[in-house]
Order: sequence, then C-alpha cells, then structure tokens
Amino acid sequence: MEQLPVFVYGTLRSGQRNHGLIGDRVAQRFPARAAGLGLFGDRIPFALDRPGQQVVGELMVLAEAQYEAAMADLDRLEKYHPDRPGDCLYLRVRRPVDYLAENGEWAETPAWLYLTGQAARGRYDENVPILGGDWVAVQTG
Repeated sequence: MEQLPVFVYGTLRSGQRNHGLIGDRVAQRFPARAAGLGLFGDRIPFALDRPGQQVVGELMVLAEAQYEAAMADLDRLEKYHPDRPGDCLYLRVRRPVDYLAENGEWAETPAWLYLTGQAARGRYDENVPILGGDWVAVQTG
C-alpha cells in the first residue's frame, strides 16, 4: 500500500470520539479540505462526490513505523473490505486534498480518504447536507 497521509473529516478528527484509534500514531496534522465532496449524516458523517462543494477536515500524517497497523485499524473501523466493495460502509480512495502547510500557505497532496460505500445506504439523507462540510462545527455549534 502506498504510504499516503489520511484525510479525516468526522469522528476521527482531533477531539472526536474515534480520534484515539490513531491519535498517538499521528506524526503531523494539518487543517485540510477536500474539494468536490459533500457531507451528510447525523450520528456519523458520510462523504459523497458533489461537484462545487467541499469537506473540511484534517490531514493526518501517520508515523512510518506504525503506518500499516494504523491503516488496518482504520479499514476495520470504516468497514472497508477491498475484496468486497459492495459490503463496505466506506471505500478507501486516493484523492487530492488541500492542506494548510507549516509555512501558512495552502498546498495540495494526494491522501487516503474514506468515501461512502454501498452498505451505508439508508444511513443518511442526501436532502439534508451538513452545511459548510464541517462535521466538527456542526457537533460543537
């Protein structure tokens, strides 16, 4: 597997309930956004392809020595089965993500992110988006 950073936009973000799964294995984190996606859901967020929209999150650079184990844990949490895509709650995909670099400028990098899979149908309402694409703002607002 290509060792890319991971873009997280929901319960894996800093301060959210699933962040502890990878929190101690993150070497660096940056504010980030993914263009062309919309966010839906209430208890858990689901990202879907939506031109003209964006999802707000964090870019997590995982520690190299713990990368494989962290990705395996993420795949389990997201119910991602590469050999059974129809059974996946989320699909892990490689996408470009913009992040706020240490120099204060926005930059683009490829990253792994989890998009909504077929097994998630019925768990969200596409007519009720998370406005602004920011799960944490909705949870704390």
